[in-house]
Amino acid sequence: MKNIELFALLATVSIGCGLLSSLVRLKKGIHRKKRENLPAIWVIERSTGIRYILNNLLSRFAQIYTFDRYEKAISYIRKGIVPDIIIVTGDSTASVFSDLQNVKDNSIILLLPDRLERPLPDEYSRKLARCFLIPFDPIELRNVVSYLLMQSANEYRVDRNKYKLVIQSPLPGESFFWRRTFDILFSTLLIFLVAPVFVLIAIIIKLESKGPVFYVANRAGQGYNIFKFFKFRTMVQQADKMMEQLKYMNQYSNEGSGPVFFKISNDPRVTKFGAFLRNTGLDELPQLFNILKGDMSFIGNRPLPLYEASSLTSEWGADRFMAPAGMTGIWGVLKKGEKEELSTKQRITIETNYARKRSWSYNWSIIRGAIFASVRRKLVERVSMGFFPTDAEH
Repeated sequence: MKNIELFALLATVSIGCGLLSSLVRLKKGIHRKKRENLPAIWVIERSTGIRYILNNLLSRFAQIYTFDRYEKAISYIRKGIVPDIIIVTGDSTASVFSDLQNVKDNSIILLLPDRLERPLPDEYSRKLARCFLIPFDPIELRNVVSYLLMQSANEYRVDRNKYKLVIQSPLPGESFFWRRTFDILFSTLLIFLVAPVFVLIAIIIKLESKGPVFYVANRAGQGYNIFKFFKFRTMVQQADKMMEQLKYMNQYSNEGSGPVFFKISNDPRVTKFGAFLRNTGLDELPQLFNILKGDMSFIGNRPLPLYEASSLTSEWGADRFMAPAGMTGIWGVLKKGEKEELSTKQRITIETNYARKRSWSYNWSIIRGAIFASVRRKLVERVSMGFFPTDAEH
C-alpha cells in the first residue's frame, strides 16, 4: 500500500512539473522573438536536416541564419555583413576560403565529407577554427561554438539591423501547438489510468532480478535534443557493458560501413519477464513521462542512442531528426506486421520520409496501422514490394 501511495505522489509531482514545463515551452515556441543582441552564426548547408539540427542546438545562445545556397551567404558578406561564426560544408576547400576572406580569424567551422589531403595555406588556416568530418558529433560542435563565442565575447560585432536577413528555419507543416496540446492531455490521462499497472510491473521486475525498475539512458530526439529516456528494465543489470562481448551477434554487422546500429535477435541479456514486456510493448509505458515533459510525442521517429545518432548527421540521414521522437511510429507498425528485419537503408529512408511528409492525416494512418491488422498488412505488403509507407495515400 505504501508503494502505491508513493507512486501516486511521484506521479502527481511529475505531472505537475511536466505540465508547467510544457506550458513554458509552448509559450516560448509561439512567442519567440528575434534576439538582435546575440552573436550571429551562419549555417551554409544544403541538407535541410543538418540545418535543422544546428539551428536547434545553437539558437539557445546565438542568432542563427541558415542558407541552403552558398551564393546567397556570400552576397551578404560582400555587402559588409559578417557573422561571428560561419559553419559551412566544404567540397572544395580552396574555393570556400577564397570567398570568405572578409571574415575574422578563427571563425570558420568546416564540415568535410572527406579528410583534407594536404594542410591548408596559412592565409586560410588563420580563418579556420575547427574541421569536422561528416557524419559529425553535433554536441561536440556545439561545445566548440560555445567556446569560440566566449573567446570573442568582447569583440566588436557588425550591426545586423542594417540589412534584413531571412532566418530559414526548416519546420515541417504539422502544427506544434496542437500536437503538444494533444500530447499533454492524453499522456496525463494515460498515466493516471495505468498507474496500477506501473506498480504491478515494478514489483515483478524487482522480484525477478537485481537492479533498478527503470532503464534510463541518454537518447537523441528531434533536432538532436539529448534527453533522459525511460523504459521498464527488461535486461539483466549492466547489460550495456556486455555489448562489446556480443558484437558478433549484431544483425547489422554485415552491412559494411555506414550508420552504426546494434540489435540482437533473441538477445541473451533479456530476462523472462523482460521478454514478455517487450512482446506486449508494456516496457514503453514510462515514456508517457517523456511525452509529458516534451522530450517525445506519441507518434514520431525512434529516439536513438548517441552512438547511433552521431552516425546519421550526414546529408543522407540528418532529415530524420526533423521529426519528434515517438513512442511509436511507422517502424512500430512494421514490427507488429512481422516483417523481416529492415536493412539500415530501409530504416533511414522510412524515417526521413516520415520527417519530411508528416501530418495529422499521416499520423492517423500510423495509429490505424498499429491497431487494425488489415491496415497493417497493407503497409507491410507495400514495403515488401519496394514501396515505403510514405508513398501511400493518406
